[in-house]
Amino acid sequence: MSQTHAWALVTAAACAVACAAADEVKVSYCFRGDSVAAINDGVEPKTPRDQPHHSFWPHKGTDEWAEYHFDRARRVRATEVYWLDDTPAGRCPVPASWRLLYRRGDRWVPVEDASPFGVEKGVFNRVTFKEVETTALRIEVRSRPGRGSGIMEWDVRDDPKVVEARRARRLLARLDAVAFAPPQNALVGLMERTETLSHQARKHLARLDDLRRQRDAIGEGAGQGGAGRSPRRATRRRGRKPAGRGGPPAGARRLLHPPPALAAQRGQLRHLAERAGALGLLDPGL
Repeated sequence: MSQTHAWALVTAAACAVACAAADEVKVSYCFRGDSVAAINDGVEPKTPRDQPHHSFWPHKGTDEWAEYHFDRARRVRATEVYWLDDTPAGRCPVPASWRLLYRRGDRWVPVEDASPFGVEKGVFNRVTFKEVETTALRIEVRSRPGRGSGIMEWDVRDDPKVVEARRARRLLARLDAVAFAPPQNALVGLMERTETLSHQARKHLARLDDLRRQRDAIGEGAGQGGAGRSPRRATRRRGRKPAGRGGPPAGARRLLHPPPALAAQRGQLRHLAERAGALGLLDPGL
């Protein structure tokens, strides 16, 4: 690909991000210390309590809504929501439930053939549905009794590369939570030193160690291991964009080019998860 062609692609993609930024988000309420603009600022949350974010606080146990108004009619068949969860320090966990509607004429109509409306913490909850052409989408949220709720990020782009990268990150996070070695205590240490572990136990530990090495290799290849705080996270914490050096804005580059290694290694991650599942360590059903 020539440099001219590559630059044309990046420029067109940056224009797409700029158009998305021109869309308008409306909400039933926003806490005075939070931000409605954070809902579609295009910044990938690192944790479900990053700043800035939106919340319906101090409304507790209520039904709330958020609307995504497009600058022109658009065909949509999927959306992803990353829910705020500032617990245990705060009082805004993920909501009890939610649903999605679209604008048809002067009415809000529920989407059809929708997949489950997830409320998992710390991930993008993806919903697919029968394709519609509309000028706006609406989320209706039911907060948990006595608790608030809020939205970290709402993504309506349905970019296949971004979706795959998020799925891979989610699976990698699950694998990071697996313990690939027995807890170190006096009894385990004694058995290891005196070689009193059974042949079957030693084979099991060897398989665990092999899985751990594969997990670590995939994580390093995807840029997940020990890289320190990313510029994206620093951007969200400080609430401003880093200065670029020509070309499209830095935020546009991050949006349009998620780490390719994650998507490319999706097959390896799933195979590893299946092996971990076979050992009873992990449910790989993602």
